[in-house]
Amino acid sequence: MISSPGLRKAFPSLNLPKSIVTTLNSPILGIVLWLSTIFMVSQIFIWSLFLFIALSRYVVNKRTFDIRQKWGLYTLLTIALANLGNQLLGGTFILQVSKPPFYIMYIFTFIAALQLNKNDLRFFLWLVCGECLLAIVQFLLGINSFFFQDPNFRSMLWEINLYSGRVIGLSDGIPSMGYKLFVGIILISFLKHKENSAKQNLLGAALLMTVLLLNFHRSSILGTILFLILFSVNNKSKMWIRPTLVSLASYVGLLLLRPLIGPWIISQIGPLGPIESIQHGNNVLVAHSMYSVAYRDEIFSNATNFIKDNLLFGNHSVKYSSYIQSQELVQHAHNSFLQIFATSGVVIGLMYLFFIGIGFKLKRYTLLLPFLVISMTQYGIFWGISFLDIFFLAFVYSDVLDTNSSGRFFNSQAGASAQTQEI
Repeated sequence: MISSPGLRKAFPSLNLPKSIVTTLNSPILGIVLWLSTIFMVSQIFIWSLFLFIALSRYVVNKRTFDIRQKWGLYTLLTIALANLGNQLLGGTFILQVSKPPFYIMYIFTFIAALQLNKNDLRFFLWLVCGECLLAIVQFLLGINSFFFQDPNFRSMLWEINLYSGRVIGLSDGIPSMGYKLFVGIILISFLKHKENSAKQNLLGAALLMTVLLLNFHRSSILGTILFLILFSVNNKSKMWIRPTLVSLASYVGLLLLRPLIGPWIISQIGPLGPIESIQHGNNVLVAHSMYSVAYRDEIFSNATNFIKDNLLFGNHSVKYSSYIQSQELVQHAHNSFLQIFATSGVVIGLMYLFFIGIGFKLKRYTLLLPFLVISMTQYGIFWGISFLDIFFLAFVYSDVLDTNSSGRFFNSQAGASAQTQEI
């Protein structure tokens, strides 16, 4: 291991109370990550809290970077300097402490993501599974959410409507729930507990898969399918066959039983009150948040044309967005790669691809490719700090999931420890 420069030099000696150190190393980051997706939670507050806890953990635990993490950090530093120069060249640089440039934020996100541990991930997984149970209740009640409703979904207890009938648990939107389910499926594949917990793992996996179908976020489904294929082939594993069959049977069963169970639940609740209000669309809040944007052609065309016209410098490293005439909305590119090339130009865009290439060098295909596929249909990675960014960086650049250089996974129940890898 190579000693890591940076933040720790500012704190050469920290003698913190044991209670603080214990709290920092508790599953608190897993809780904060889950809270980052919950409706009405302040994003500025929750991500500031995440960075504070993660960077504090980094300093207190005196962690070091291995060589591949050094490569990633130095690449991000180079990208940040190039973006800064691009902004200065275009006269677009404005320093705001409350809103730092996304390329600078990404450096801190990278360091923070490497501080996740298995307890964080396990606690996060339990919270997601609990939210899945609430999502099933929502489906049976004929509502999308306990907070707001798709105006096209009118308590359709007798109808099959995959699109407007999607459920989101406690999340702030369909993509947030879909991303949690996608990450949860990855985690339950790798974070094995005890040998006698096979039934628990089967039920958890089937629960996640069932709610993924009920949530019907297509990008997350696509990323999950690719992950399951890569995982099964790479590990010569059949572990996902039974959960998949159970989830499909559960999904069909819920569709058939909803007309019977839904009204019964409502009858047990008593007066409908807020449930009836939500069912009839009286609690509609920001209807666009319920939709996975379907007007991709116009968005992609605008971004592609912008890149052609501004090939070298892009939008001078200010996040690209365009006006979508058909929807009267301003939208980002809904594709991470179009977004970075439109924002920063072709030279800096290629630097981002080099950063991704380090993941290929590490042979983390099983983890890397599904995130990239999702990011081709969504603005998934390279936000600055986001839910997907954290897990993408943690999975590809750290050993929190115990991967070896071949991309196969150690059996954690046999006590295998994380291995240091070098490139």
